[in-house]
Amino acid sequence: MGELASTVAHEVRNPLNAIGMAARRLSREFTTPSSAPPDPADAAELNDLLGVVESETRRIDAIVRQFLE
Repeated sequence: MGELASTVAHEVRNPLNAIGMAARRLSREFTTPSSAPPDPADAAELNDLLGVVESETRRIDAIVRQFLE
């Protein structure tokens, strides 16, 4: 059972890590003043959406850690 849990956690964490890294990169590249969308409302929406992606990936990672414990 422990081996199964470890395998499932590994398979969930790999794509989760990629999603989190992509969201952080998008945030860095597209929310800085020089590269932000011209419309401030679009920039704010992009920042909010990327924040949701990042926070939800952290939440799922916490769930996986609890599962393993």
